[in-house]
Amino acid sequence: MSVISSHSALNRLFSSTLQTRLITARALVQEQWQLDTAWLESFKNKLNTADVITFDVFDTALTRIVETPADVFALMEDSLTHNYSPTFNNFALERETAEQVARHTAWHQEKRHEVTQHDIYTTLAGLLPQTLCSPHHLAALEREIEHHVCLATPEIQQAVTMALQAKRHVLFVSDMYLSGKHICQLLTQAGYPASLALLASSDTLHTKAEGHQWRLVKNKYPAGAKILHIGDNQQSDVASPNKHGIATHPYLHARSAPRKGGPLCPAILPFSIASRVAQLTHPRCTAGQNTMAQLGASWGVLVVGAYAKWLATQAAQVKPRHIFFCARDGELPYAAWKTLGLDAETQIPSSYLYLSRKALNFGAAATSCSPEHLSPAALETLTQTYRPNSVKALLTRIGFTEHSPIMQQAAQQFGSLQHSIFWSTPNSVMHFKAFLQHHAAEVYARLCIDRDNATAYLLQQGAHQGPIALVDVGWHGTMQASIAQLLRHAGYVPQIYGFYCGLWNRAQRNRPIAGWLDGAFGNDFLPDNTQYALRNAVAILENLFTANHGTTVGYQNHNGTMVPLLAHSEIESAQHVRIIQPFQTATLATLKQLSATGQAQTLLSTDLTLETAFASLARLALSPTTNELHDIGSLEHCGDISHASYLPLVHPLTHPTIAECIEETNKSEWPMATALTLLAHSKGAEKTALTHALTALFSHYDTRTRAQLQ
Repeated sequence: MSVISSHSALNRLFSSTLQTRLITARALVQEQWQLDTAWLESFKNKLNTADVITFDVFDTALTRIVETPADVFALMEDSLTHNYSPTFNNFALERETAEQVARHTAWHQEKRHEVTQHDIYTTLAGLLPQTLCSPHHLAALEREIEHHVCLATPEIQQAVTMALQAKRHVLFVSDMYLSGKHICQLLTQAGYPASLALLASSDTLHTKAEGHQWRLVKNKYPAGAKILHIGDNQQSDVASPNKHGIATHPYLHARSAPRKGGPLCPAILPFSIASRVAQLTHPRCTAGQNTMAQLGASWGVLVVGAYAKWLATQAAQVKPRHIFFCARDGELPYAAWKTLGLDAETQIPSSYLYLSRKALNFGAAATSCSPEHLSPAALETLTQTYRPNSVKALLTRIGFTEHSPIMQQAAQQFGSLQHSIFWSTPNSVMHFKAFLQHHAAEVYARLCIDRDNATAYLLQQGAHQGPIALVDVGWHGTMQASIAQLLRHAGYVPQIYGFYCGLWNRAQRNRPIAGWLDGAFGNDFLPDNTQYALRNAVAILENLFTANHGTTVGYQNHNGTMVPLLAHSEIESAQHVRIIQPFQTATLATLKQLSATGQAQTLLSTDLTLETAFASLARLALSPTTNELHDIGSLEHCGDISHASYLPLVHPLTHPTIAECIEETNKSEWPMATALTLLAHSKGAEKTALTHALTALFSHYDTRTRAQLQ
């Protein structure tokens, strides 16, 4: 029995849960792989023009069933902590660091482009002086785990067969620290002919990337031999061989996700394996739909499912009469709650509540004002803006029409209704507040309409019949505070429990008004700068959780019933169909299967924990793939209370200065993605300067995530 299929070998290494996951992953990938016949046909045509065919190994001839190669180290950590002791916690990070240190040493001391596994584990021994295993045993464990996670790619297996049948020379060429002997064992056990030759960088100490390896390849064959190389890496497998006169035919179907930042620990494994299986088995369709469906079947299930499960646990403790999922970001958690049958499990009824900051906060502001005076808190609410806004836009969102007298007076006082108001120019905000205070009676009258309509809607829905729970994404608890203020003004004693994905420090000041606040992935008792992973996930969660209806801008009486007024947005509708809907559909379909059977592909119902979910959330937020940067980054988001202006989460700049890059990153809804995008579009000295500036900006991030900026 081979090491790949040996259950007894897996039993020695991993917990029963991880054994099941790995066995299932291999079986699913092998059974559901969709052969790329178009690529094979194009290879067949190129085969006729070559004498020698060389193949890259990892992510080409072989692929792993974990999303990114470094996750092999997370598997090692899981095995070591399972079989030895918790002293191996953080092993994966130490193993990754050891390789970086070994490579730095090899280059600076010997000008070597490659290291060996022995180099790495010798370095690791210095980082882990108390290890219970010798470097020799740890290296052997890594090799054994590679056997369990590597499998052959069907297209390359067929390509090798075609090349041999055509009497072509076949050579594997790999940039890898594992020795040629061990790589050959991986290839042979995956089903490739044992007779095929291999040139490994760990043996030659030269790499494809730097180019000398290609000279060694050419020296193996007669002068003038035509060589065709197959591989996935743009530099190592395309640009570098091309420079040496070697033709290339890229193969990208099995390319892994190069996530070099974010968490590297056993908690990431459910997402890593589920994501990889989804990537390798999903039907090919348009790029955005494919990326988002894969993300829904992995990341979405873990994050949304764990959030819903956490809500059920918390609700069982506080026992609210009713749970309200708040529009619009509560749409997907509400659907997940229903899909997982948590109404029945908790015996607590739930419903969807149409709310928004605009619909509630302006009405609540009226409770602290009078016709003669607008309170400081109300003025803060009325002038709050995340991007520069015009005087006209701010007055319009209060409820004044273009032809209102106050609009004409504003035009006279500010010189133009297009005069910009923004917190970065404090004088503009101060002058606008003074203007509103001067027109307190008119402003108060408008706010009272919002107050009365919002109160009527809340009473109609039973929000006054506490205790109730509110479920939303977060982040300051202002809507919960506004509900409490409105209910108190109406003569009721609110009893509200607020449950959120996360809370920022500023939520502290709302606690006396709002009541109970709790966060799943972060809370207001943690310093904001330690919650950088969640900070990068805010707009992702707000968009991917959102409903396909417009934001609630207010309420009106329709035949005796208070109904929400919804603002339709063509931008939001289009991107919901293109990006959000495929994600949500896949998330809910997989959760349904998980609820019914306890397993959905490689995911298990026991995976729905906050630890696993947060690791998944942080990895996407801090180290997105190219496809995620493109698709999620293209989502146009409105962080402003007025929902009047939209910007992509990742907003590319044209020929920016360093100062402009830093400013854009600072105000970005997805800072790390913005930084990575800006770096990708910079070159030379400009890129070096930007790297230094961004590294300083992200100095409070973990070392692994910051290293992506180098």
